[in-house]
Amino acid sequence: MVSSGTGRNPTRPSQGVLFLLQRSGLMASIQNSSLQITSTGFQFLLHSPHAQLWELLLQYLHMAEERQMDLVEVLSFLFMLSTMELGRDYSVEHLSPTQVAMLEDLRDYGIIWQRRSYSFGNYADLIFTPSPNC
Repeated sequence: MVSSGTGRNPTRPSQGVLFLLQRSGLMASIQNSSLQITSTGFQFLLHSPHAQLWELLLQYLHMAEERQMDLVEVLSFLFMLSTMELGRDYSVEHLSPTQVAMLEDLRDYGIIWQRRSYSFGNYADLIFTPSPNC
């Protein structure tokens, strides 16, 4: 969700990312204009990356309940992701529809990298390591 700093024009985030940022109060639509960062969003940027990730994952859990996703399955998949070997590809063949939806969401958020439609990899560095700020 952060610019890579390559000097190229950044691509617009997906609707899912924008929805998460708006629902978490980090961005807001002011007078029916495009989304703008809020004071909460500026404070969020001052947190450690681990604290930022945990805050977004907690908001995702709230949204998952609203989307009528099985919360046990959502948590189970997140814990499963935390135990996967970094940099390795994993098959999507045996994932449930909820897990596939989560995979798409997490890919949009930049947490999961998906090179091919039939596999995914966990390339985030220690994304579930607790932080003293969490």
